[in-house]
Amino acid sequence: MNLQSALVHLRGALLAAAVMPTILAASGPAYGQAAAAKNASNEDSLETVLVTANKRKENSQQVPIAIAAITAETAEKTGVVNGQTLAQVVPGLQLNRQTNGSTPFIRGVGNPSTQAGTEPAVAMYVDDVYYGSSAVALTNYNTISRIEVLKGPQGTLFGRNATGGVINVFTKNPSDEHKVDFSVGAANYGDYSGSFYVSGKLSDRVSANLAAYADKQNNGWGRDFTTGLPSYRQHNYGARTKFLFNLDDKTSVLLNADYDDYFNQQAVFFRPAPGTISSAGVTSIPPAGIYDTIENIDPIAAAKQYGASAKLTHDFAAARLVSITAYRHDLATQKFAQDGSSLFRLQPLLIYTSKTYTQEFQLLSPETSSWSWAGGVFFLKDTTTVDPFQFAGLLAGGGLATKGAFATQDTKSYSGYFQTTAPVGSQAHVTAGVRYTSDKRSLEAGRQNINADGTPTPRVFALNSGISKSWSSVSGRLALDYQFTSDFMGYVAYNRGFKSGLFNTILAPSFAPGNPSNVGLNIEPPVAPETIDAVSLGLKSEFLNHRLRVNAEAFQYKYKNLQLQAVIVIPGGGTATTLTNAAAATMKGIDLDVTAAPIKNLTFTGGIELMQGKYDDFPDGQFAVYRPALGGNCLFAGPNPATGAIPVNGGCVGATPRNYDPATGHWNLKGNHTIQTPPFSVTLTANYIVPISSGQLDFTLNAYHTGNYYADADNGQGQIAPSRQANDKQGLIDVVNASVTWYSKDDSMSVKAWGKNLNNKYYWSFANQTATITKNTPAPPRTFGITFTKHF
Repeated sequence: MNLQSALVHLRGALLAAAVMPTILAASGPAYGQAAAAKNASNEDSLETVLVTANKRKENSQQVPIAIAAITAETAEKTGVVNGQTLAQVVPGLQLNRQTNGSTPFIRGVGNPSTQAGTEPAVAMYVDDVYYGSSAVALTNYNTISRIEVLKGPQGTLFGRNATGGVINVFTKNPSDEHKVDFSVGAANYGDYSGSFYVSGKLSDRVSANLAAYADKQNNGWGRDFTTGLPSYRQHNYGARTKFLFNLDDKTSVLLNADYDDYFNQQAVFFRPAPGTISSAGVTSIPPAGIYDTIENIDPIAAAKQYGASAKLTHDFAAARLVSITAYRHDLATQKFAQDGSSLFRLQPLLIYTSKTYTQEFQLLSPETSSWSWAGGVFFLKDTTTVDPFQFAGLLAGGGLATKGAFATQDTKSYSGYFQTTAPVGSQAHVTAGVRYTSDKRSLEAGRQNINADGTPTPRVFALNSGISKSWSSVSGRLALDYQFTSDFMGYVAYNRGFKSGLFNTILAPSFAPGNPSNVGLNIEPPVAPETIDAVSLGLKSEFLNHRLRVNAEAFQYKYKNLQLQAVIVIPGGGTATTLTNAAAATMKGIDLDVTAAPIKNLTFTGGIELMQGKYDDFPDGQFAVYRPALGGNCLFAGPNPATGAIPVNGGCVGATPRNYDPATGHWNLKGNHTIQTPPFSVTLTANYIVPISSGQLDFTLNAYHTGNYYADADNGQGQIAPSRQANDKQGLIDVVNASVTWYSKDDSMSVKAWGKNLNNKYYWSFANQTATITKNTPAPPRTFGITFTKHF
């Protein structure tokens, strides 16, 4: 769908919103933190949405940013438990899985790589602490207080810069009131879950809480026909505790510690796309059942993470001082059959560890000040180790021997930021912000194999091991908003985002014979930083005595040096991922978000996003050509970093990239659609409360529509018959979720029956083209269950 045809859809949606506000409503920027009381003029009106996007509590309708705010109550009703389910209530947010990491995209801006040391372009914070690991969004958001999703570049109010946006998760703080909650649940596929929460005062000035959860799926969605084991199993568990010390009326200290253990096979069973086989030939032909597999091992995708933080807050007469000190430790393991076959042919094992220390100081204006401002400094130190990255199997020498590599990337970042909002007259405000970022990364790397008897060979470091690179940038924000009436505000804004360059930490093992010492081994140069210039024009409005809320934002992004992943062929056999830059792209679109409360106890919420993203310039972008006889793909390779030479036609037959020049061997993917950029996204949620003699029944229906986006920058144009271009394109997704919950009259007990993907829609959570396979991995099928909750 192009932007013109998508606008036809929008015109119809706008008409429906105008004549039938009881049918359409929005989650996007106005799901909302419940502000306890509704508008005093009408008890059945919409709740005021309070957000802290500007580091102070404000009505979302008066903040010139597109914000999706989800409360604990909304998350519970719509089944939001992690990033993947969050995407089903926020139009424009894509959050797919890749092995044991996540790839968040907002409005087409994101990074598809989950390799170690690659920070997402969409930054995630949990309780004001930056989480840089790609695995964090896969764990459960335990004890949600609220979630705020900020769309567009962010940096003048956050410690770590972000080109795509920010996902800000807040968990429950300790309360003075003593409370105990627990819940147990059961679902299909032998899934059992439980959670526990306790909170209360320990003394006059100290309160604490403890939350724990566990979820285990014993049966798989399908069966592996080679091992006989269930396929697509998962389990995870974790705990979080907080201690709040109110030292006096002006000073508090909040201590926070958490632990999560995650295992999920959703994105490590590699199924050849329809009509294709991998380079393993007929041994990779998948079973008929779409969740059945034939891999020769039971794959692993696991992540363990823990951390602690201390937040000190002190109120001076003219400002608030906040200090946030945090440490994060992440350990991720992945092992799978790379060619998706039943043979012990090519099995990568990757283990990486990330240790991150952050320190942030903020100085904030009083919340009562009409001229608001916030400033801060931020320091990050991260050490990410990939050890080992190994290949085993027939293509790695056979037997028990493995080919391997190792790497350690160190990152140090310093930044300072300041933003202020000043009134201009009685109805207008000007917001201006500036940020300075300085990053330095260094990389040590080399190769090490394992002999058949289990003994390691000597480590051989790259000739340029220890290479380092620094980047710095000034970015900022400028916005003007005007309050036409108390219920109608318009704004225009400009933002520049910046994301530092980085090294490819996945140093490819060498399969080439006769080169045991890896003579001439060099680390690749780092990819360049990416920048984004974003212009937005928006409005926020309420009608019908605060029963109808309509927010909209039009945006255009100029995106430079997009950091993407590519696949390289390892000399002698096998493949590995690397990093590359696309020179430039343009994204543009429209967000429409509506919330309606037509009658008492009935609320409709919904959101629509139309957008288009295309590469303006992408010289020698990777292009995969399917090989019907051999399986897998032939890859057009970009210039060799060492020599600058490009193989003529890449050795590929049957298709050539867009704008290919056979005389020079160069090409350009300009004009192709940017990856993970759906042209049309819709969410629609209806909630209806029915009072009954024993309490109340709460009915919730959620529908999610998106799709028609590409997984790779070549847009599958090299997927020749019997493959097809659609094998690299996510088809239309229509997912329906629903629940009915009974709450007791005193609200001390509830029973919830729920279902997700009730229409059993098959769609993938991850897909791409490598030399060995054109593949995808499925998202969850229909699941349903029941949950019992008790409050004390």
